Amino acid sequence: LALRHLQTNGFRYILVHRPYLTPPQASLFTDTLPLIPTYQDEALTVYDITQPRPWQFGQPAIKLTDQIYLLNTITTLDKTAETLHIRLITQLTQAPTPSLTCQLALGNNTTSLTLYPTDILWQTGDLADYRLSLPLPVTTGQYNWQLHCPQTTYTTPTTLVISPTHSSLLFREQLNINLADELTLLGYHWQTQTDTLQLTLHWQANTIPTTDYKLFVHLLDNTNQIVRQYDAMPCNWQCPTTTWQPNSVLTEEITLPLWGLSAGTYHLAAGMYQPENGERLPAVRPDNTPIPDGYIILNTPITIYKNR
Repeated sequence: LALRHLQTNGFRYILVHRPYLTPPQASLFTDTLPLIPTYQDEALTVYDITQPRPWQFGQPAIKLTDQIYLLNTITTLDKTAETLHIRLITQLTQAPTPSLTCQLALGNNTTSLTLYPTDILWQTGDLADYRLSLPLPVTTGQYNWQLHCPQTTYTTPTTLVISPTHSSLLFREQLNINLADELTLLGYHWQTQTDTLQLTLHWQANTIPTTDYKLFVHLLDNTNQIVRQYDAMPCNWQCPTTTWQPNSVLTEEITLPLWGLSAGTYHLAAGMYQPENGERLPAVRPDNTPIPDGYIILNTPITIYKNR
């Protein structure tokens, strides 16, 4: 509705001068307005109010009804409050439409929400941003939250794992890959927020590592060319691997920009290496199958679509 008010008052574009925007301000902007740029360079980001989501990052839009599509979901885990926070971004493709009442479920915990309630005069193309929370299940196990609507049920690819051996974690895929008998890559989780990829890697120390290893993450196109990359000590240089204690679990948060990439399918690769000589740590799958050159390809693809 905020975008429509701007458009009604004669505004077409939002221009953001990036050098003057602090990281907290940038985070607040994207958290408030789930827009994707129509143009971006090092100095300027341009948003078109009439086309708020020109690209679809991460996964295709999910059809909830003929008029309502689920564009994106963002799942975050609040371990202190033992709560799962879920953000749903939807778009109305045709107005007027009857409101849609759905149930959000995590295990036996549920809450209801109404999409596009009729007390608001919605228009075609309107975005809606819904934020809900559910308590974590009390028993160990694996859980995927679901959105139950009259015509369809959407099951998130995000798996919440509640383990007796370590705290609750979110996964897209569990791997348990051994690196040089010193580290284990338990798995990973990724999701998109506007035009960025948020990747989480879950590591466990098998022993106290002998070297301060560096972490690499590559985003690969369909020809296996590197189009985005991250390279640093863990925790952005703040927690070198020689400080890790046996059986401790460390969660690494990495953000990669996606804007400017062509429509298509992409994959992530990750691993650890010795900074002195660039040699990657040998990696072995749980069935003892070695991974060539310690180059771990993450299986779940990331897709980019151009919206019409």
